[in-house]
Amino acid sequence: ERMLFPGNQEDGGAARAPLERLTPAQIGLLALICVFVLFAIVTVVAFLIWACVVLFETYPSWSEACNSEAPLWLFCIVCLSVMVVSLATGAGKDMDGNLTYFSYVFLILSIALTVWGLAMRVGMSPKCEGVFNSKYDSLLLLFEIDLVLLCVQVAMMVCLVLCGALAIGWMMTTYESGRAAVTGEQAYEPIPDNNNNNNNNADPNGVS
Repeated sequence: ERMLFPGNQEDGGAARAPLERLTPAQIGLLALICVFVLFAIVTVVAFLIWACVVLFETYPSWSEACNSEAPLWLFCIVCLSVMVVSLATGAGKDMDGNLTYFSYVFLILSIALTVWGLAMRVGMSPKCEGVFNSKYDSLLLLFEIDLVLLCVQVAMMVCLVLCGALAIGWMMTTYESGRAAVTGEQAYEPIPDNNNNNNNNADPNGVS
């Protein structure tokens, strides 16, 4: 009778645990992945805490004259809110990792925030930039970090969309080529020669 646990094998040898079957290189790779994931989590949490502290300390920038030209505080708090909701909901994906309606909402928000941030950064006057550098340098730094992250995210989304479009185009081309090949083979099937069949069926003595 076969046991549920692999302790007793038919050959009499004890089964090894899954970790014991790993090579040192595989164990090192798993450890490296765990360290990287832990570092990423710590970095994200530290960034969110630092962003909240910066927004709390630079709230008076809301009353500055340059706020109408470059509302950095509003932009940063919107980016932080979208980031927190995206992380909490897994970017709107379901349990199977498939995209949902909220995923496309996050994508549209990211593109809109990127366009808004770029327009704000390009249209910022030197006077307002000097004000933010002298009084709210941490807010300006947070704004630039958010803008860079948004640009990277949008670039990755564009690359994924292009790769998906290329993959779909390649699949359609392959399908059409295979379909054309099959259709051509069917179109050029050899036609039976009726004359040869009639000659074979004729009487060898010449009597039909």
